[in-house]
Amino acid sequence: MRMDIVDTPNENAQGSKYLTPQLTFLDKHYNNSTDFFSSIFLLLKEKGYVRDSFLDAILAREKAYPTGLPTLPVAIALPHTDPQHVIRPFISVTRLSQPLAWQEMGMTTIRSTFNLLFYLVLLTTAAT
Repeated sequence: MRMDIVDTPNENAQGSKYLTPQLTFLDKHYNNSTDFFSSIFLLLKEKGYVRDSFLDAILAREKAYPTGLPTLPVAIALPHTDPQHVIRPFISVTRLSQPLAWQEMGMTTIRSTFNLLFYLVLLTTAAT
């Protein structure tokens, strides 16, 4: 392990208009994925990021196409939904205080525990 590498903020780095401190949550606890989606939806709605249809859409999307990735060393989930449910694009990061059971991507019967949740929400679906 290299000891000469120090992890410090880059003071010259440009901030992101999509990733903001108000959408970054550390050591949060949720009982299940529905609890997570419901809680975050209320905040996103209040701050003008999503439409009323967002919660039902994200729950349906996650049920049909799970987003859990059992990556190492930390498993992550990347929930997202269709752009018509979004007012402003954003990225939200949640680090959980306790792992949460989540459906693995492409595996309808496999649930794993996840520690990091990333909402990646954009306003376009066009591929280039």
